[in-house]
Amino acid sequence: MCFASLMARDSLALAVLRRQSLSTLEFSFERGVSQLQESTHFCSHLRFLVGACGHGLGDCHGIDALADVTADVGELLGDKKVDAILCVAGGWAGGSAKAKTLYKNADLMWKQSVWTSTISSHLATKHLKEGGLLALPGAKVALGPTPGMIGYGMAKAAVHQLCQSLGGDKSGLPAGAAAVAILPVTLDTPMNRQSMPGADVTSWTPLDYVAELLHKWAMGEERPLSGTLMQLVTTNGKTEATPV
Repeated sequence: MCFASLMARDSLALAVLRRQSLSTLEFSFERGVSQLQESTHFCSHLRFLVGACGHGLGDCHGIDALADVTADVGELLGDKKVDAILCVAGGWAGGSAKAKTLYKNADLMWKQSVWTSTISSHLATKHLKEGGLLALPGAKVALGPTPGMIGYGMAKAAVHQLCQSLGGDKSGLPAGAAAVAILPVTLDTPMNRQSMPGADVTSWTPLDYVAELLHKWAMGEERPLSGTLMQLVTTNGKTEATPV
């Protein structure tokens, strides 16, 4: 099985990789120029392409930079197809409509969540196998109003719409492929623990749970229908995945 991943949350990337010994390709995005470096982890039947985008596409300039991603991945894979493309890029920024940082934060949120999801979706039309999996990064909070984090809410809501559109006819995805968005509340990442000390982490979703879920879906096990928005809600350390 071959996986391709466009990621900004390196901690979640590692959680997925820990599941097996995989050969990986790290995909970095810096000033609009992409570089590919092959790692030293190999496995005869599995390969995971890890796209480490730092802070998403925040440092990229222009549409040409986005097109470079498509070209570089195409050069890397050639005619090969992958079983799954997992986009877990993203970030967070707050602010109401009154905030001085509204324009900056809204633009950053769009780059980190919407453009990475758009790139992953386009790559899926070119490199995903029939019956493969495309996973996108949504957010449960964006199912409703987000007055204190307008840019974030807009971006995640756009990802939700993208996922649902990909589940429709003539979306461009390969036959039998499924696009699914995961909608966590708070992920248990080192960054979140650092920025929110003293928080109740029993309500945070562990990265290992997300990694296992994505791996299971990639294997075709209990995979939701294409276009599904899957909420991840953790209570007292127990996580449940339920469709919206």
